[in-house]
Amino acid sequence: MLADAFNAVLRLGLRLIYPIVCTAERVVGIETEVATVAVWHQGRLLVVKHSYWPESGLPGGAIKSGEAPAHAAARELREEVGISADPDDLAFSHVHPRKEGPMWVYEYRPARAPRIVPDRREIITARFMDAERLPASLTRILTVRSGV
Repeated sequence: MLADAFNAVLRLGLRLIYPIVCTAERVVGIETEVATVAVWHQGRLLVVKHSYWPESGLPGGAIKSGEAPAHAAARELREEVGISADPDDLAFSHVHPRKEGPMWVYEYRPARAPRIVPDRREIITARFMDAERLPASLTRILTVRSGV
C-alpha cells in the first residue's frame, strides 16, 4: 500500500517536471541522447505507456555520460519493464533524429515471450501490440530514414 502511494507521488512528479525539463533543455540548447528498444515477439511489439507522456512509446531513456548506447538500452529495458537482456543481444537498428538529440534504436527478439513487469513509476502499462495496429508515433521511430 505504501509502495503504491510512493509510486503515485513519483508519477505525479514526473508528469509535472518532465515538460519543464524538456522546455529548459530546448531553451538552453542541451541535446540529450537516448536509447530505446523495440522488443518484438511473434510479430508483435512491446508498447509502453509512460506516466509523463501522452503517446505510446518504447522502453528507453537517457544515455548516461560515458555509457555505451547498447548498455543504456539494456539498462532502461530492465529498469522500466523488468526484461533482462545482454547488450550484445540487442541489434542496432538506426539512429532516429530528434530535435532534443539523437535516439539510438535497438531491436530485441527473444525466443520466448518475456515476463513484463512495469516499474509503475515511469511506466504505467506495457503490452504487446500487433505491428499493423501501431500508432504513427511509433512507426516514425521504427522507420529508418535514408540520408540521416
